[in-house]
Amino acid sequence: MIALLQPSAAVSKPISARGEWGVCYAAHDAPGFTIVLAGEAWIAFDGKEPLRLVSGDFVLLPTTPAFSLSSKPGAPCIAVEPRNAAVRHGDPQGDPDFVALGGSF
Repeated sequence: MIALLQPSAAVSKPISARGEWGVCYAAHDAPGFTIVLAGEAWIAFDGKEPLRLVSGDFVLLPTTPAFSLSSKPGAPCIAVEPRNAAVRHGDPQGDPDFVALGGSF
């Protein structure tokens, strides 16, 4: 599917988390993607019910609206900026209980 879009460049990074956590991102005008490699998380777009993401799920957004990603629905979220480096949410110690690969074109 990504090959059909013929993106000019792709930036990806590992995303991991442990324990209870939540982050929110402002809308930005770039296609984005996430593939869940292990565990589960919840994604919610403004005004919509949260969606459970589990290992193997792939999200492709033609433009990225504001959204939150969290360990459970209703978890407190902190505002973060997209970056091109590995990110760790929640408890920084121990093995992650959520692992994904995310990025933008």
